[in-house]
Amino acid sequence: MDMQSNKRYVAHFDMLGFKTAVLRNQKEAWGALSDLQACMSKIERMGLIDLSKGETIEDRVKCYIFSDSILMFTLGGSRADLI
Repeated sequence: MDMQSNKRYVAHFDMLGFKTAVLRNQKEAWGALSDLQACMSKIERMGLIDLSKGETIEDRVKCYIFSDSILMFTLGGSRADLI
C-alpha cells in the first residue's frame, strides 16, 4: 500500500478538567457535554462551503465525539483538506 495515499490531518480536542467537574458537579458537567454536542450539531448544519469547488466540509472532514473529547480527521492530505 502506498503510504502517500494515506496521509491525513488529525485534530484531537479534550475538555480539560472534565473528571474533576464530574466529581464536583455532575449536572454542570452534563450541561457542558450537552453544550459541546449542540455546538458540533450547529457546525454540521452550517454546511461550510468551499466556494471555489462547491464542496461542503463533510466532503473533507469527519468529526466524532467521545465523552469529553472531539476527534476530527480529514479524508485526504491536500492543502484544501487542511484549510
